[in-house]
Amino acid sequence: MPGAAGGPPAAQRPLARAGSLALAALAVLPLLIGAANDVQEIDPAQYAEITRRVVETGDWVRLRDNSGLFLNKPPLAFWLMGGSFRLLGETSLAVRLPSLLLALVALLATARIGALLWGPQAGVRAGALLAASVAFQLMVFDPKVDMIVTGFMALAVMLVLEARQRGAAMWLSWASAALGILTKGPIGLVIPALAVLPEALRRPLDAPDQRSSSLWRRLRPLRPGGALLLLALIVPWYWALSRDFGSYGPRFLLWDQSFGRLFAERRSHDAGPFFFLHTALWAFLPSVPFLVGELALRFLSWRRARFVLPPDMGRVPLWWLLLPFLGISLSTYKLPQYVFWLTPPAALLAAHFLVRPGIAARTSRALAAVELLLGALVVGVVVLVLRACFPASLTLTLLWLGLTVGLVAGGWLVAGRLTPDSRLLTISVVTLTAFNLFHAGYFQPEVLRFQPARRIGETVRAVDPTGKELLFVGLRATSAAAFYARRSAVQVSAHEAAARVRLGQARVAVVGPDVAPALREEGLDVHELARLPAFHTSKPTLRFLRARSRPEVLDTWILVALEPRS
Repeated sequence: MPGAAGGPPAAQRPLARAGSLALAALAVLPLLIGAANDVQEIDPAQYAEITRRVVETGDWVRLRDNSGLFLNKPPLAFWLMGGSFRLLGETSLAVRLPSLLLALVALLATARIGALLWGPQAGVRAGALLAASVAFQLMVFDPKVDMIVTGFMALAVMLVLEARQRGAAMWLSWASAALGILTKGPIGLVIPALAVLPEALRRPLDAPDQRSSSLWRRLRPLRPGGALLLLALIVPWYWALSRDFGSYGPRFLLWDQSFGRLFAERRSHDAGPFFFLHTALWAFLPSVPFLVGELALRFLSWRRARFVLPPDMGRVPLWWLLLPFLGISLSTYKLPQYVFWLTPPAALLAAHFLVRPGIAARTSRALAAVELLLGALVVGVVVLVLRACFPASLTLTLLWLGLTVGLVAGGWLVAGRLTPDSRLLTISVVTLTAFNLFHAGYFQPEVLRFQPARRIGETVRAVDPTGKELLFVGLRATSAAAFYARRSAVQVSAHEAAARVRLGQARVAVVGPDVAPALREEGLDVHELARLPAFHTSKPTLRFLRARSRPEVLDTWILVALEPRS
């Protein structure tokens, strides 16, 4: 029940909540600082380029990328980005804006869920832990569809719980699930259902103090008629999709790209059944120590009760975390971002641990030691990056190191004046925020300096403002270059490049170091505009990350202007 958990004395609770809100606001700051960073190849740049074509052509139904019609994702994320392109232009900030907005939705929904289940203090602490988490930040820094669908799923779960007091909220929950389906496919409905159904089927949502033997009585508050609303929202686009792809299109998105991955033979990499377990250990930080404690306490409580448990809506975050986690762990196609969707329930369970009466006081020394190690790790990573990976000037090195150490140490100093639960929250959130600030303000921009797409795009638009194509000769064409150049990126041979230049389709090309002679043999004059180091930054290697060995693995992209020889 709300308010049943402990925490600070009643007189201190408003101050503690204000402190947690301040921590949440601090944790969001890195997202704002990194909002205009370059969009990285592969998926984020591809989705940005698809959206650019949507806006350019005015066809909001048939999604297209450089290869033609695009089928891998439903359209809602592209529609949202298209709206932000209309507002802000075709910029990196516009690409991230939908993810930023849905991040705020996820934060507010998570905080509300915590408040509904355990009281306001649990809610604001869950929000602070979620905002600081590595996975939450990465879903915005690397803007695909994951943050958007996570926001809709969190909103759907929140609205189901809200419906216990306001029945009409259930209709909005179905609508949120529909938007999730239009973003990522069936998981937009399945994950919220896995969160709420295990308890909802045991006790009516609108009569939490009564049991019922009638399945319909237990399901009725879920407004099964809302399924008709969900279908009304998703069917039109899937019907339009079938015009181009027949029945294959809806089946591919609704099955092959979702549940089909549980059974497909293809593998994303050699990942065992525990891939998501070790991924969660870093992705859920800073919630991990508190989450482990909460799961252990719940298990011990269940064992004492001989696993005979009364219905309890306070288990919604537990089912929300564990059941999808089991499902994705059984999948044969594993990508790290799949576990990112479960960051909200992880933050909620961690927050509940912190508001349990007396628990923080009894565990504060052990957990403080863990947080101290985490702080040392963050400072160590900053030193390593500034010394061995991407060396900075002395002034910039001292600035970043001072900021990081200052935040970590400041968090400890402030925490020393707080209650044990607030102390642990403050230390963990501030420490991770120090890392996230460094990642957004320095590390990510430094890595993306070796993805020269933005510099190429800006130069191409200046040299050839009316061109329709950017040619890649001897190199793989990239979506990032297409997006920033605002034209198609086409991989061609030297002979094909000469033909396109003579037809006036292109005047600029990106070539490898040995390509210019072949272009001249085809009767073209070649004028070098820029010579840029390049690397496939979405898959960094140790040799790339080490400054000493980086020159050995870098490619050279040469931007050239091409003209027919007179």
